Amino acid sequence: MVYLQVLSGDTQAAERLALEVHRDLRLEDVDMENLPQLNLPLEQCGIWIDPIDSTSEYISGEEAKLSANDIYKSGLGCVTVLIGVFDRVSGQPILGVVNQPFYTQHGSRWEGMCQWGVKFGDLSKCSASLLRNMEDDRAKVAVLSGSEDPNLKCRLRSAGYVVAEASGAGYKQLCVARGNADLYLLTKGSTFMWDTCGPHAILRSLGGGIVSYKRVLENGENLEEAELKYGANHTAEEQCSASHCNLEGIIAFRDRSLVHELVKILRPS
Repeated sequence: MVYLQVLSGDTQAAERLALEVHRDLRLEDVDMENLPQLNLPLEQCGIWIDPIDSTSEYISGEEAKLSANDIYKSGLGCVTVLIGVFDRVSGQPILGVVNQPFYTQHGSRWEGMCQWGVKFGDLSKCSASLLRNMEDDRAKVAVLSGSEDPNLKCRLRSAGYVVAEASGAGYKQLCVARGNADLYLLTKGSTFMWDTCGPHAILRSLGGGIVSYKRVLENGENLEEAELKYGANHTAEEQCSASHCNLEGIIAFRDRSLVHELVKILRPS
């Protein structure tokens, strides 16, 4: 039994995992009326899936710990499942799904929250819960990894940002999509296409996006040229290589004007 091997002989956990993996889904539990009807060119679509993002938090199984502005710093609340569909010709993300399986806890049971977004042609649609407006009277929030440079955090705080630290690339992007954070900054090449494709599609459906941190700081204004692409113009050899890494870092956002403001804050004088 493969689950028993993966879980090092833990029979009870293996049985529960096998039961969950093979469980029949009930479509009556899905809000089918709100889902858009798409006619995607499937022959030119690709898909990236990250079955467990923030794996270390999932393995440790600790309760979620708050950072700031209802953002979890660590724990099971930072675990996400990421699914993204992209156009292999243009490289643009089309459809994204982010599931947060440990959204709320009721006794010993967990209830998840699934968010989705579509940006395809003239169609922009997402989960209704994502459409709430940002609160104009609160301080701007930037969410970062705890390992980011202290000098970066200091410059953001000096510009009036609340800096929230959190685990999980998928979770931090979800915080931006939900409006708990205004920006997610990552200066390092530690994310991959499977980390960003799904959340990127959701952010695009909201009028935002994800851009290269390095290119934005170097070039400033043109966010379209700095936006991440997925599989566009790659050869077969490149598709099988480490080129799937977002080497230049990322900035995830809903409001484009904040990215332009960020360039002025962080660019060397």
